[in-house]
Amino acid sequence: EGVDEWPGISVVGRIILDISTIGGNLDCRFSSFDGGGACSLQAKAIHVKGRVRFNKSEFHGVVNFAMARIDFSFCGENAKYNYGYKQDKWTLGVALNLDSAIINGDANINDVIVNGCIRICNVQFKKNLVLTNMNINGSNCDESGFYAIRADAMNVADGLFFYNENQEDNQNKFHINGCVSLSYASAGQLNDKWCIWPNKYSIDGFIYRSIGGESKCDILKRKKWLENDGGDDVFHPQPFDHLANIYVDDGMSSHAKNILIHKNKCKLKKRDGDKIERLILRAFGLTLRYGYKPYVSLAWIAGLVAIGAISFHFGYEGGNMYPSKEWVYRSECYYSEKECDGWHRVGNGIFKIPNNYPEFSSIVYSSETLIPFLHLYQSDYWRPKPSGEGYFYTIYLWVHILLGWIF
Repeated sequence: EGVDEWPGISVVGRIILDISTIGGNLDCRFSSFDGGGACSLQAKAIHVKGRVRFNKSEFHGVVNFAMARIDFSFCGENAKYNYGYKQDKWTLGVALNLDSAIINGDANINDVIVNGCIRICNVQFKKNLVLTNMNINGSNCDESGFYAIRADAMNVADGLFFYNENQEDNQNKFHINGCVSLSYASAGQLNDKWCIWPNKYSIDGFIYRSIGGESKCDILKRKKWLENDGGDDVFHPQPFDHLANIYVDDGMSSHAKNILIHKNKCKLKKRDGDKIERLILRAFGLTLRYGYKPYVSLAWIAGLVAIGAISFHFGYEGGNMYPSKEWVYRSECYYSEKECDGWHRVGNGIFKIPNNYPEFSSIVYSSETLIPFLHLYQSDYWRPKPSGEGYFYTIYLWVHILLGWIF
């Protein structure tokens, strides 16, 4: 009915408190528990009406608070957790298990040394969850993979703190060997400061309402964070879309566009989708930046118009662009060395056209043939010769038109 205070005790053997009710705090600070290769402290479905305190304690064997209800805070900082070697399939490799628990106060699991996996799946943290300065050597948690922290579908009402206090000392104070899974978890605010995460993690389905001020690291680190989700061969679009929405809500639309562009680049990099889909996406990215920066296509069009204008100009000067109207190029005046009334020489003096015939303009011709549905009447009156050197300009014209449809 009151407070269970066991600070400084040393226990050999299991303590079982399943389905118990403690009217006040469960205080096990500065203590040592050795479960003999099995559970050291088993308290499934326990109801603690005060606080749980494991500060600076050491456990050999799983600490199992699955389905527990803790009315105030869970204080597990500066402790050492070691999984037991005599465990069933539900606690295999688990050092600390809070699955499906409800913790109404803050949960502090910082500055810990863990040999095994921390399971906090489906936990309802009503305030903050602090996971900082951790040293974890993970394990094959519940036979599903090698995990350091498994927090699938947990909910943190306020802030999730996951970082190393000293960035320069990252290797010593934030060593995590194993996957950190936040799949389909949620948090009010993500606080990961410098965006330094373990080598392997999963954030597919992870949602958060905001990013803490100190965690608004540069966008390059955020891109890397999203890209490394799930490993080299796994692509999850949801984390990109969610972060983009966060940036939009914060009034950072340019960051949001950059994240969505990077999403498509990662999709290509990780070879997600079939070959045709990736080919189309690659072309879409090259021309319009996947639709998020359509003005990029204007630069491509301007460049192609300039290249076309130069090419067709040399073709015209070399006599390889000729009038497309038969009544002109079949006329005796077309190649005649004699002057003809109403005709004048063009194309570096190689041939003549009537005075009332539209003059050739390489830049207008290039623009009209490149841009679909643009009609400036140049292509009606001029075309490359289909033979000799003109054949090169004919091929180039086909490519030029095709590029116009692409861009």
